[in-house]
Amino acid sequence: MIINLPGNSHVVVDSKLPLDAYLQALETDDENSRNLLFAKHAKDLRDHVNRLSKKQYWSQFQNTPDFVVLYMEVESALNVALMTDKTLLQDAMNNKIILTTPTTLIVVLKSVAMSWQQHNITENALQIMEAAMDFYGRVNVFADHLDKVGGGLKTALKGYNDAIGSWESRVLPAGRKLEQLKATDNKNVLPDFEILDKPVRELKKSEE
Repeated sequence: MIINLPGNSHVVVDSKLPLDAYLQALETDDENSRNLLFAKHAKDLRDHVNRLSKKQYWSQFQNTPDFVVLYMEVESALNVALMTDKTLLQDAMNNKIILTTPTTLIVVLKSVAMSWQQHNITENALQIMEAAMDFYGRVNVFADHLDKVGGGLKTALKGYNDAIGSWESRVLPAGRKLEQLKATDNKNVLPDFEILDKPVRELKKSEE
């Protein structure tokens, strides 16, 4: 079995373990024969640990922890082996083999599930941050365009008011004089224009 970890990592789980000696021990009533079979069972487990370590399954995958999980479906079989061979557990760990049973494997899987949950939360937070940065950049570009539009309106407003000032001070007096002299048909009267005195509202930018 392959357990997938965040970051494209993997943990290999092996369960191909001979239990013949252990099962034979359970069937015999002779205590001496049972102890010999338990000793053989412990030796079989140690031999399997050594063979499994030499296979180095972790080298077949990238970014993978350098150990293999050895799963034993029968918890009592592991307990008997550990009681018979006192150094088996530590020697297995030294050979990068982690001995597990249904109970401890569930703990391993729960830990992996929690790491995935944390990974997903982190990934979601990173996506939110990237989206926020992208949005903020777009808003800044829009603000620059809006500022340019405001500047154009201010220029246009000033040009309009300057034109109105020229109209009132130079054009309109001459036109009124012609009207008074009856030099026009009196059908069309030169209009008055109002100065636009409302300023263009500026876009305020934070100074940081």
